[in-house]
Amino acid sequence: MKRLLKTSVAAGIAVSVAVVIAMSGAAHAAGTPGWRFAAVYPQSSGIFSVSASSAANAWAVGQGSSSSPLCDMCLFTTHWDGKKWQTIATPKGLLEGPNQIVGNSAVAATAGKRAWVFAWRVHAEPGTSVLSAVEWTGTSWSPVHNFPGSPLLTTATASGPSDVWVFGGGAWAAHYNGRHWSQVAIPVSVSQASGSAVAGDWVTGTVAAQPKRVEVLRWSKGAWRNMPLSAIGVPRGEQMLPGFIVAATPTSVWASLVVGPPTGTGHLTTVLLHWNGTAWSKVPLPRGVNVNGLASDGHGGFWVASYAVYKPGVLLSGLVMYHYSGGHWTRVAVPVKSGFVTNLLGGNMQLIPGTRSVLANATLFSSHAIDGAILKYGP
Repeated sequence: MKRLLKTSVAAGIAVSVAVVIAMSGAAHAAGTPGWRFAAVYPQSSGIFSVSASSAANAWAVGQGSSSSPLCDMCLFTTHWDGKKWQTIATPKGLLEGPNQIVGNSAVAATAGKRAWVFAWRVHAEPGTSVLSAVEWTGTSWSPVHNFPGSPLLTTATASGPSDVWVFGGGAWAAHYNGRHWSQVAIPVSVSQASGSAVAGDWVTGTVAAQPKRVEVLRWSKGAWRNMPLSAIGVPRGEQMLPGFIVAATPTSVWASLVVGPPTGTGHLTTVLLHWNGTAWSKVPLPRGVNVNGLASDGHGGFWVASYAVYKPGVLLSGLVMYHYSGGHWTRVAVPVKSGFVTNLLGGNMQLIPGTRSVLANATLFSSHAIDGAILKYGP
């Protein structure tokens, strides 16, 4: 467990706690509304990213257990075809030597059965790393593409087969146009991204030249353009930290940020914002709610993953989901696996396009095991 958390933090996953104590609750049947476990994987040491292009094409990736003699912590990939989740073997090009660790991974579903998978790999003994991309073409993996410069993977998103993005630390971005990858200038170090054919491509992060400044950018006319945030008070000695973003339509984008000490410890204030196509406005959060995951609900509202009790740097207690619709908040229980506690590493959540169902990644901890899991709302 210590090694997994160390690796996750090194890879830039937004982990601010050592342990999460999950709220008790019963899992829902597959055909009824409510949050439930869609899949639990003892052979995975954590699910880091989920993505879907339709109700028949959903993906999840994470860190596998030491099941292969070629690597220590391998890439774990699973696919939903509309009927079942099925594990897909890791491409051979991503298993290139001993003592290899997949520190972080991300997935971006595009269309049909297709998806791009990204892995940031570390070779422990020589101390080198590489960011790689590989596409599942519907029946097999494409050749592995290794990005020059070995950027640290942060996130990825796609609006379609010819509009795929991957982001790395230090204000690094690369774009796939359906034929080839190219590096694209971006003024922020991206922490989260959201893209769809309807809403376009959006990101949030800190400005490279001003690391205490958070911006939200939209891809428009061949460049990343700032969508200026509304005025947010920042007490002296504190700063804004980027949170999550989800773009439902060009006139409905939700974003969060945190105001607090630069160290990320101490009292933190979560701010939730909504873009209506012209300007940002603040959305009041229920008392004690912090944003640790964000997703559209498919009909004008959104979901927030939160932890009911916040103690900086040590414990989060009471994992719950909050639903916002028509100005009203509803608290919804999250299922648990007996003997395990639940953590949304990175808080990756996504609406399944064309539905009102939502996927979320999860990692389950116990005293003897770490399992990966996929949470789902709706049928």
